[in-house]
Amino acid sequence: KLVTIPKDLAASKKWKYVNYVNPPKDIETFIYARLLGRTYLGTSHAGSSDWIGLYELTRTSIGYILGKGKVKGFRGKKVILEYTKTTEDKVKDSANSFKSYLHYVPSASLNEEVISVNLENLGVQFLKDFTYDKETNSCIKDEIEN
Repeated sequence: KLVTIPKDLAASKKWKYVNYVNPPKDIETFIYARLLGRTYLGTSHAGSSDWIGLYELTRTSIGYILGKGKVKGFRGKKVILEYTKTTEDKVKDSANSFKSYLHYVPSASLNEEVISVNLENLGVQFLKDFTYDKETNSCIKDEIEN
């Protein structure tokens, strides 16, 4: 699950914990947490207190001591949480529905532009000797010369 560190994270010279935005509630076993797009692992910069950077990513929050120069890099950042769950994922019937589309490129197309048609109330049948008429948005029967 991706969670977010609050944007109002404040610099602190004392250890502090702040909950993620939308933390998971159904963790069985916490496995791993990592800042998205970051590779450092919470080491401190050996300089002024404005650049101190110590942090711990937990299952629901970030614990930290961050100076002014480091806190900006954590505000609003995403955290990847890996864990096992105590509940099953269930499909919400109202939120998930089958949708069907027809995607095609007209044979006379010069730029391979794809046309998409929602098939919610339509049936599709491909018939020989018909051509798509862009102006009428329909297929017309070809005139066959003998």
